[in-house]
Amino acid sequence: MDDGTRNENDIDGAISEAVTVLAEIHRQSLSPGMARAYLLALRDLTPTQFAAANERALKTCRFMPSPAELRDLAGANGFQYPELVSRKRP
Repeated sequence: MDDGTRNENDIDGAISEAVTVLAEIHRQSLSPGMARAYLLALRDLTPTQFAAANERALKTCRFMPSPAELRDLAGANGFQYPELVSRKRP
């Protein structure tokens, strides 16, 4: 049942975990302040957008992506990846 919170704790946890993994993969330290900045910049994405961005980052980024780069990968900054445009929407 949706209580109107959009499961903010769930999306916050998913973002925190994914950003931690990205930092570890790219051998970057992640300070609490930096982690908070990623969370603030990404928490308005839908779970689907965030999952797509995270998957693309894991597969394509050679360096730790910034929050803006993750938003681009999610299609949230107006940039549309071809597979997002051509995919049929339910």
